[in-house]
Amino acid sequence: MFDYFRDGFWHGIAYWIFHFQTLLTGIAAVGAALWTIRQVRKQMDQSETHVRKQMEQLEKHKVEDKKARNIAARAGVPKSLSRITEYNNNCLNLVWEAYDYFCSHNDSLDGFEPVTTLNDYPQDSYDEIQSLIATADSMDAQILLDYISFSQILDVRIRELAAQSTDTHRLWVDINFWSLFQDVLHGLKFTDRIFPYGRYQVENIGEFCDADEAINTLLFGHVQIVNNQEFTDFIRRNWPPRAISEHDPH
Repeated sequence: MFDYFRDGFWHGIAYWIFHFQTLLTGIAAVGAALWTIRQVRKQMDQSETHVRKQMEQLEKHKVEDKKARNIAARAGVPKSLSRITEYNNNCLNLVWEAYDYFCSHNDSLDGFEPVTTLNDYPQDSYDEIQSLIATADSMDAQILLDYISFSQILDVRIRELAAQSTDTHRLWVDINFWSLFQDVLHGLKFTDRIFPYGRYQVENIGEFCDADEAINTLLFGHVQIVNNQEFTDFIRRNWPPRAISEHDPH
């Protein structure tokens, strides 16, 4: 190898390059390929990072937009809940009226004609509540869906009671009324449960109140049943109410 440089350094370099140009070309090609691969990988990594950041930003905007729409949708909810509360109190008054009649007529509803006029089902108000479902998170959406589903069941049961004067063949006992009271109480306290959410005082819908608060709400002004331990035990056994979605479909 050193013989190449007998006639001078540069002569040797030129001679070496001439004889090993294929090798040098190959080495250069490999080097260029490695550099190209490195640059391509760098660009791919940068592209992936950019896409990931874009996706994260898009997802963030989606969440923020959904939250903003949820906040906007809550604006009219308190007014709707107030109308629903009036309806629930109207239902409670009807049940108390029927129960008072039942107790004073030898445990019978024969001839019962309610003085309380049952309000129309507040469909528009429940539609307002239903509009929240699209922007609520999954857990709150299920709670709102249960709220609407239960309200429809309650309305059917109360209207059956209101029509009792035309149906004298149905046998009524105390536990029928206790079940109705529990349902109306369910509706009242379910509405109370959603109020803070509708007013945006809390981020998510909270739990039901405890049994004592529920019973106190129901018994206020009706001393004739305050000392009925069987009745209060019935309410406690069924409180808090199970969600419609948790009931066995069979």
